[in-house]
Amino acid sequence: MEFEIREILSPDEKELTKIASLWSDSFGDSLEFICDFYNKMPIHSTVCIFCKDIPVSMAVLLCVGEGYYGYAVCTHRDYRGKGLCKGIHEYIKEKCQREGKEYFIHPADESLEGFYERLGMTTVASCYEVRTVAYENERVRRISASEYARIRDLYFGGFRYYPWKSEALSFMEENGTEFLSVEIDGIECAAAREGSVILELCAPDHLFGKSASSFLTGGEYLGKVRFLSPPNHLDAPAVMSFSGREVYFNLFFE
Repeated sequence: MEFEIREILSPDEKELTKIASLWSDSFGDSLEFICDFYNKMPIHSTVCIFCKDIPVSMAVLLCVGEGYYGYAVCTHRDYRGKGLCKGIHEYIKEKCQREGKEYFIHPADESLEGFYERLGMTTVASCYEVRTVAYENERVRRISASEYARIRDLYFGGFRYYPWKSEALSFMEENGTEFLSVEIDGIECAAAREGSVILELCAPDHLFGKSASSFLTGGEYLGKVRFLSPPNHLDAPAVMSFSGREVYFNLFFE
């Protein structure tokens, strides 16, 4: 069985159909969703391993600040255990070393952290969940994607910051993300919320809890709020990097 690794910068229709088949088989997303993702998200390239011209393992590289974020990393169930994921990450590691870039990944499961550590990655931040009681707050209002981007830039702008492009925000909005704003103690806070989960929270540290509760309306529902912290803040899934440098990483994909 022969395998070939390829980096595809802009997949044509035929290539995208093959990539989407592997993606959909691994994660259950629709072809429409995947094609829309490729059209609107800041994709640098897709690294694939092919067998008989069919992709059987892949990783999408999203442009994030000073490097790349690995997304939709998967291997077809019939080809697992053959070292293909390791081959893809070795390729990405060498690519980043040549280009002077960093590579980040958020393991889908805590059990994968050891796997990525064996590939040479180290934890640069932890992602953890905080449960908070939601309550009705009449001051919460829906805002436009562009207004959310403005507030987000004010909170996160700076070194290693990746601002959302309008296409990416449109993609999020079309797939169920709401952009919300609330003023607490004279300070404007904002959030990107998908259903009952806050994907991003733009607020000063001392207002995280209060603003999160404001954005999770619905009586006694215990909502989950996802934050990023320095390594080992809590026993939780990590954001990992080949470089291992201390970074300010505020972009988190589900």
